[in-house]
Amino acid sequence: MRWCTCALLGLLCMLAVMPAIQAAAQEFVPDYWLTGRASWYGNEGSWVDPFVPHRGGGRSAFGVLPWGGCGLTNGDGTVLWPKDQVTAYATGNPDFPGSCGRCYEVKCKPGTVLGWEDQPVDYTTAYFPFWWWANVTDEMGRGFPGNPGHAKNHLYVQCWDNATSAIVKVIDICPCFYEPKGQSPYFQYGCCYKDQKHIKAGQLELDLSFWAFQKLAHPEYGIMMVNYRPVDCSSHRPIRFDPGYISDTIYDDFPGVGWSWFAFNYEPENKFAVVDKGKGLGGSAASCAELKPGGGMTWACRECGSKAGYQPFADVGSVTFWMLNQGSPGSVPPVWLQLNNPDIEKACNAKLDMSTITPDTKQADGWMKYTIPMQTFDCPNPEQMNQLLWNTKEGLTSNIQMCLDNVQINRPGAPTASPAAPAAAGRRLLGE
Repeated sequence: MRWCTCALLGLLCMLAVMPAIQAAAQEFVPDYWLTGRASWYGNEGSWVDPFVPHRGGGRSAFGVLPWGGCGLTNGDGTVLWPKDQVTAYATGNPDFPGSCGRCYEVKCKPGTVLGWEDQPVDYTTAYFPFWWWANVTDEMGRGFPGNPGHAKNHLYVQCWDNATSAIVKVIDICPCFYEPKGQSPYFQYGCCYKDQKHIKAGQLELDLSFWAFQKLAHPEYGIMMVNYRPVDCSSHRPIRFDPGYISDTIYDDFPGVGWSWFAFNYEPENKFAVVDKGKGLGGSAASCAELKPGGGMTWACRECGSKAGYQPFADVGSVTFWMLNQGSPGSVPPVWLQLNNPDIEKACNAKLDMSTITPDTKQADGWMKYTIPMQTFDCPNPEQMNQLLWNTKEGLTSNIQMCLDNVQINRPGAPTASPAAPAAAGRRLLGE
């Protein structure tokens, strides 16, 4: 496989050069397409019932759409984007760091499904052959077109329309090395790209939602070759592939591109929301959770910090955010703030007690704005950091209800957004 056609290879290599190590800025580029591969996941409905006895594991064996590895699901199970506009992204892809929230345009590429060194994959040993067990229509009533490559044990995909594309947003990850709870870890070679030598590896990989996949080809294929590219979530114009775009706006009414959010040790169970509508500044949305003692919430750029071009805290002047103690508006939530990188088990030296920091602004409704200069975190290597962690303080005996809004990285010389400004383009629902 090649990332692009030969005519475009030089262009993309030129665009990949970064003069600085900080995270990539948004940059529109001329049209180009990458060659990759896409499978599907997430349909736990009746469509999979004919295949469950042959695959095992029940309906959930075909993947679960909510609760993905980017944390972009509210506690009630609401996925923040339409189900036909989301995807998981493989950890082996070169632009995986900071891919949560990034958008890609995907087209089906008709032909044989390829693996390592662009060799056809024997589907009888590598993939689940849906059509062996049942021939069913997709959810739009279209029948399976057949597999012209079956005589050679190849999987040859016939697309619905080569020109049709789907715009999808990354809400989950497809790990090369998977460590499921209660099970022994194993490699998912299709998500490894070139990190592992295997017949199923060697290709850039997306794991589309079932509904995004069926826009392009019949889901009984299970996997297909694709042409795809990263795009701006609002305009759908192509942007640079590697380094991939990571926004300096971590959260403003909606999560920024490149950022994942997780609350931990919360109570009651699932009482959290990455987008809690009406709870933010001026009636906007905020990320909120009820935290038990020892709980907290994080905004993180997954697997960032170690690779040049994917270091969002390099050359940063300060971090700005608004914070609210819902249970006691106007009082400071009893939390620490730390900048760290759990991937490499490193943290800045300072653990900031928020009760000792004077807010920039304090509103009548209890919202407080903070600007934390980077030197306050006391970081020997700030470019290696990838996560802001708000953790409840030791000695807390009761739950706290806390919200964050307008979380922003500020770079020297860059303008700062008004706290009441609308969310920036690309952070709304794709359908809006």
